[in-house]
Order: sequence, then structure tokens, then C-alpha cells
Amino acid sequence: MARRLLIIVSTLKRCGPVAVIFGVVKHLDAERYQAAILTLSPEPAESDAPKFQALGVPLFALNRARWTIPAVIGGIRRTHNSIGADIVHCHGIRPDLFVALARTSAPSVSTIHSDLPVDYALRYGSLAARLMALSHFAALHSFHSVAAVSDAVRQRATRHGIRAITIENGVDLDIYRPPQSRQAIDQLRAQLEWPLDKVVVLHAGQLVSGKRVAQVVRGFLRSQLSRRGILVLAGDGPLRSTCEKVAGGARNVVFLGDRPDVSRLMAAADVAISASSSEGFGLSVTEACASGLLVLASSIPFHSRMFELFPNQVVLFDYRCADSIARALDQYVRRHREPFAICESSRALISSRRMSEQYQALYDCASGVRI
Repeated sequence: MARRLLIIVSTLKRCGPVAVIFGVVKHLDAERYQAAILTLSPEPAESDAPKFQALGVPLFALNRARWTIPAVIGGIRRTHNSIGADIVHCHGIRPDLFVALARTSAPSVSTIHSDLPVDYALRYGSLAARLMALSHFAALHSFHSVAAVSDAVRQRATRHGIRAITIENGVDLDIYRPPQSRQAIDQLRAQLEWPLDKVVVLHAGQLVSGKRVAQVVRGFLRSQLSRRGILVLAGDGPLRSTCEKVAGGARNVVFLGDRPDVSRLMAAADVAISASSSEGFGLSVTEACASGLLVLASSIPFHSRMFELFPNQVVLFDYRCADSIARALDQYVRRHREPFAICESSRALISSRRMSEQYQALYDCASGVRI
């Protein structure tokens, strides 16, 4: 009989961690695990809930304000008991804190999606970050198992006394794959109203300080490539207005906002770029590698990992100044896309199926199931 897996997350807003949850759920062995999802807060407009519903995953929602502690704890306990959960898997600080307080009977698993102190500092400032990180790590001590999305994230957790294992995130290789031909690329570009004769540089991700998107825009405009290329930014965030000011109305810098069709954009682009100063696991870079794109990426540990897997696709640069971005663009980007000899064994290592299988093994271990 399949065991019942309860996944707890704040919302199913379209983002990296939710994409990871979808990959885990999509590839569950139905004879071993059946998933249900509990969200804590009201669902935003840009939600991936319909994707989970299409898989037949039961969705439960508490629709509570951010820190209504007693109500959320009670809701977690009721949902846990009503479905008879055999294991609980949390994603994010709120689910981790509340499950630690709820003390449900089922074994609990958490995934750490980022370098917590760095990520919180970028979002909330240094003082709040310190308190949040300490609280989060304290909560993780109560979990039966903890997974980190990269070795760098695991090492940070280890320094705080957390015994974590690394399970790298994966992407759906049926969705993120190299285009079959130049004709297929041109057809997509026509649909997107992108020029056929330009080099398209794509930045996919939130417009936040840690992504250093303003530097990407500035570096692109300083490059020689900007004379024959366009920069497309797929994503939104608090720094959009800043990036638009840096762009100064340039017609070859295009802001698309949040998009549900990132795989389609990658299939139509020539190169992906990321200047992030820190990444637990950069899902957009992984998706770009799976899509066969040339990837220009800042020299941080996660991007170095992608360089190890895809050395013929990934180029690392010093992210600390816009001139290095301009030099990388001018040195490595060619006018027309050239096919890459992608190593299928490397693609298999970044697949969501591989990731899901590793999580199912973790669930087995946490709940004492013998394989």
C-alpha cells in the first residue's frame, strides 16, 4: 500500500522551490508514495496550483496570514491527521518553524533551498537575517532528515550542527531540451516577435539584488554585442524600475515580466546569463544547460558545479563589475547558435526524475522502510 506524503509550503507561487516540488511529485512511484500538498497562505495569481491539480494531487489550503501561529499549527495537525500522513516534507522557513512546533507523529523531512544567512540578508537586511537564520536552523534540528540542494548549502548547514545530505535539484528534461533545428528556433522567434538576425541573450529569474540584474543590463549595453543583439529579461521583482532606468529606454533591452513559458524562451534564445552573487541552486541556469544554451555565469560555487557538468556550455566570469560581463559577452557569444555536444549522462544528473528518486529513498530512510 502506498504511503501518504504530505508536502507543506507557504504557497504554490511560481518559483524555483515549487518547480522542485512539482518534479518530485510528478515522478513519485505510485506504488510507494501518494502526495498531498498543504499551503499555509492565500494563493497568489501567478500560482502553479493548476499544474498539481492536473496530476491529481489533492491540495489543502489554510489561507492564513503570515504569522497566525496557533491557527496554522492547528491546521497542520488537522490536515496531517485527516489524510493519515506517513511522512511530512517541508519547504521554506514558515513550514519548517510551524512543523517543528506542531510535533506531528509522522517523520519529517525538510529541504534547504539556499544559503540561509546570505539569502535572508539580501531579502531582509543583516539584523533580521541573523535572527531568521538562527531560528530556521534551530527548527531544523527537530527534523528526522534534512536535504540541501547543493554541497555549499549542506556545508553551511553543517556549520550550524545540521546533519544534511545533498540532493541537487532537477529539471524536466522533456520540457527543457535542445531545439531540433534552426528552423524550430526561427519559428519560436517569429511567435515571440523576436528578430531572427539578432543574438538573443536571456536572463530568467527574479529582479532582486542578489541576481545583480542591473549589472547585467549595464554590462550588456557596454558590450559590442549590444549592437547586434538584444537582452531579454524574463522575471519581475523590486529592482525592475532600477533596471529600466539603467536601460534608459534602449530598444534592445526587453522586460517581459513573469512568464510561465520559460522553456519556450530558452528554446528561442542563443545564450543565457546569470550574474548572481549567491545561489543555493540556480534552477534557471540548470534549465539553460538542459536546453542546450551557451551559459555565461558568475564564478560562484553553484555555477562552478554546472561548469563541471557542462564544460562545453558554461563560461564563468567575475560578477563584481559590469565590464567583466561585457567582456564575457563579446568574447564568447557567437552570432548564430551552434549545436553543443551535450553529454547525456550530465543531463541525467540534472533530471527531475533522478531528484525524485533520491527523495523517495530519503523518505524510505526517514520512515524506516526497508527496500
